[in-house]
Amino acid sequence: MKRRLFTILSALSLLVCFACSLMWLRSGFALDFLSKDDGSRLLSSATGMLEYTTVTYTPPMHPTAGRWGYVSMSGSAWSGSSRPVWNWQWLPDSSSSSHTVAGHVYATRKIRLPYWIPIFLTALLPLLMLGRWTRTRWQSIRRQRAGLCPNCGYDLRASKERCPECGTPIPAHQTARGSVNEQGDSA
Repeated sequence: MKRRLFTILSALSLLVCFACSLMWLRSGFALDFLSKDDGSRLLSSATGMLEYTTVTYTPPMHPTAGRWGYVSMSGSAWSGSSRPVWNWQWLPDSSSSSHTVAGHVYATRKIRLPYWIPIFLTALLPLLMLGRWTRTRWQSIRRQRAGLCPNCGYDLRASKERCPECGTPIPAHQTARGSVNEQGDSA
């Protein structure tokens, strides 16, 4: 059960890593916004960064709405002088500010996260899975070459069909090399 759960989590993590990589590449030529109707929450992707912004209005300017909307700008809509320069910021950043507009005070809080952080974090689990599989595979190959059971490591030179320790069938090429004939000579 644990192995199956680990495999499922690794697959999901790999999908998220792939999606983050695609969004990172897309952020070089497109500006994507996901925002709440009332403007209180904004998630944006541009120039290699994810940015989450919260805005608090005092007194409230808009009725609270629960719907989210998506806007994307690319090509001619986001070109020339309005297009930001690629941001080579390596560490997460946060800031807050307060402004007054038309008698309303609004405070903003921003959290900026470079795309390499979620890509790295979501790639860890699949890399661990790949390392585990590679180690197990090489261990099995080394055992077979040495005339041992690929599953448990028991010495199979005197065995003919199955491993006496774990019951794993002995591969045909391994029995021909490592078996002992009736006179006691190795074949």
